[in-house]
Amino acid sequence: MQKIDVAPTPEIYNSMNRSGYTWTQAVLDIIDNSVDAIRSRHDESGFKKGRVVVKACAKAGASRRGERKFLEKIVIADNGCGMSPDLLKTIFSLGKSSKRGTSALGTFGMGLKTAGFALGGRITVISREAADATLYMAACDQEVQMQTNDWSAIFDQCNPHLEAIFTEHVGDSAGTVVVIEKLTDIVPKMPPSFYKTLKKYVRRVYRYILSPSTNLGAHLPMEFLVGSVVISEGFDALMTTSSGGKSEFLLGGANMQFEERKFQGKKYFVRLSHTTNRMGPRPTDDALPDLGSGFKGVLRQGTYLIRGGRQVDQITGVWKPITGVSNLFLELSFEDSGIIGDTSLVQVDFGKKKAHLSEDFQKHLGKNVLHPLLAKVKEKTKQPKEKQKETLKELQKNVADNMSPHVKRFRKGRTKNINKASEKVLNDIFAPASDRKGKKKSKYNGQSLNLGGSKSSTEILFEERAWPGHIPFDIEVEEGAAICIALNTKHKWMEENIFHNENASEVAKNLQLITAIALAIINEQGPDGEPIKPEVLEKMGHLMSIFEHNFGELNTDEYELSPPEFDDHTASVALAN
Repeated sequence: MQKIDVAPTPEIYNSMNRSGYTWTQAVLDIIDNSVDAIRSRHDESGFKKGRVVVKACAKAGASRRGERKFLEKIVIADNGCGMSPDLLKTIFSLGKSSKRGTSALGTFGMGLKTAGFALGGRITVISREAADATLYMAACDQEVQMQTNDWSAIFDQCNPHLEAIFTEHVGDSAGTVVVIEKLTDIVPKMPPSFYKTLKKYVRRVYRYILSPSTNLGAHLPMEFLVGSVVISEGFDALMTTSSGGKSEFLLGGANMQFEERKFQGKKYFVRLSHTTNRMGPRPTDDALPDLGSGFKGVLRQGTYLIRGGRQVDQITGVWKPITGVSNLFLELSFEDSGIIGDTSLVQVDFGKKKAHLSEDFQKHLGKNVLHPLLAKVKEKTKQPKEKQKETLKELQKNVADNMSPHVKRFRKGRTKNINKASEKVLNDIFAPASDRKGKKKSKYNGQSLNLGGSKSSTEILFEERAWPGHIPFDIEVEEGAAICIALNTKHKWMEENIFHNENASEVAKNLQLITAIALAIINEQGPDGEPIKPEVLEKMGHLMSIFEHNFGELNTDEYELSPPEFDDHTASVALAN
């Protein structure tokens, strides 16, 4: 029998650089090690002044806009327990972890290596276990290793330059500093972009670690310093105290209180909330920045996955989305040791980029835990929706009954003509806005929808939202009688013709057209009985975004700008042809 060497060569970096990290995931993976170090020091000595520092160091460089500062290196530091020289020597060994099998955030032994080299080609780690201990460093340069085919790193006592870096970021304390240089293309080029995005992620991902009120037992007396901004308080992504909405807990409770459950002998913790809105404009992401943090789009429903007090993922698909319901969120806290053979209800990949519920657990969660509760939410929103459907049916009937005979006869023709009598009916449908006393004003003027002079009316309101994809706007009917037209701030056409359009008259006409389209297709169904609204809006939004700027402009060299004239005879001939 012959033993063969299966140790990796430096060429493994070619694979590690395809780890799939985003730059935020990579930075957070390294921050996890700092949080673990602070927790270890806190558990051992009661240390209550933990701090993680993240700094983007820049240098001046030339650009098309003149001299600007470009990101040169990233520094991540903590005043945690620090590392002994012997442990520091193993810091670049793949899969090596002293925390495996524990509830520590960095339990896989891969984070510093994979995340670090996803960010840059050279990593230097400086550390000491006590304030009076000698500072040592370990450094690994990916490019040098690949050129020399030598899988080794440098270990030494720190020189004055590295000592100064440690003192600047940690001070007179135990701790660790990670310096990442030779940055890769996934890292933002400018420090302001780096800081703006990272602050948002740090606040969201570590919110339970920063929140003393939670019953998860994950809180630490610590803070994060991202650039010059201190982040020291958590927030609750499942509730709002704003007047714009009311949060109801179906599992768990306020103040980040989870409900303990068991499946196959393993414990997990859950919270589920549904936030309903008062009459009037729906609260936007800007108005309620914490509720459903990270979930975008019109249909705000989803699940946060929490391990060790750290959000590792946020997903949809745990339950079938409920049409017409927004701000429905679940938080699920679980344990995952990272040891082979230790079956977890939820498993996290080593980069904490994704988490996966086991098939049996997801079925249990959906059928036994969530289904009865979600059925109540669906039933609660059913009556207002049914009332609104009847209102819209009445509207459609009112319009149809007063259509021009030409329109009734040639509805499928290319041209539709509405005579003066039917125009008056359509004008009467949109009555002046009702008394809005006590209601929050919308950015855009809405109005009440009055059905042919009847007493019942429905208010139409606009709200700015943001979601990816081609859908430019959507229409929603939820609790109450108001119709909300959601406008996508990320859509190219909407941005140019609504949000950045300084001509108020043009904005009004565009919003009138959008409202008419939305109302016309809200309840339309295809041959299979399924709603056609999403498909129509998707196609329409794609077409809107590819029109040239001068599409539809009048050629003033050949035509004068005057309205076309038609009489009944002309319209009849056009429709007949």
